[in-house]
Amino acid sequence: MNKKYEHKDNTGTVFVNDKEGNERRPDLRGSAKIDEEDYLVACWLKKSESGKEYYSMSFEKKSEAPF
Repeated sequence: MNKKYEHKDNTGTVFVNDKEGNERRPDLRGSAKIDEEDYLVACWLKKSESGKEYYSMSFEKKSEAPF
């Protein structure tokens, strides 16, 4: 029996994303639950002007996702 994993509130997970040759796609993708609402998460590895690496992130409500 396959049981769907459900996040606890204010937690999330991301996994390495297969960019399939498109470098604009996120480096990491996943999901999170924030205030009982489910979100899609996308992360891009970037580099600051000083050379320090960081992740830029976006969140989209699953209920508003275009698919």
